[in-house]
Amino acid sequence: MQIPISNRYAVMAFDLCKQNDWLDKVYEDFESLQHFFEISEDFNDFITNPAFTHLKRVEVIQKLLHKHISDVTLRILLFIEEKKHLDLLDEIISDFLELYRKEKNILKVKIVSSTYLNQGQITKICEQLHHRFKKKMEYDLVIDPALIGGLKIFVGDMVYDFCFKSQLNRFRERILTPV
Repeated sequence: MQIPISNRYAVMAFDLCKQNDWLDKVYEDFESLQHFFEISEDFNDFITNPAFTHLKRVEVIQKLLHKHISDVTLRILLFIEEKKHLDLLDEIISDFLELYRKEKNILKVKIVSSTYLNQGQITKICEQLHHRFKKKMEYDLVIDPALIGGLKIFVGDMVYDFCFKSQLNRFRERILTPV
């Protein structure tokens, strides 16, 4: 089985950062860049568009990011561009973040709530998840009023569904299912 190119670059960057004690800084930068990918279609279009020359990409990356990320992260990005794999940056970043979390015994969860949760509520949820999975917790909180009430917790490929909307749907299915 062949290892994807994005994973090879992520492992290379991870090993380099680990050897030089840069893991935490590059992790923070990559988290920010991943968020940037989520909110900026223009940046996504730029890195995947083959019409831009290597020199133009380097110029834009340096101008756009040099004040927001560390020199190490910038050099990693420029290396990836030099090897003509900047179009894989989103996957490389995701793979790197996954390697980091595995190394640091961190579990990333997504909490979807019908209403805003205060820090005490989030802490309680994370404590329960820590107790169950024996890992440190990192979370993303998403507010979705369509849930009506309650919350959903996504842990890897598992979903813990505690929302009122799902309970109503299950109730409806039971009522409508012939006996």
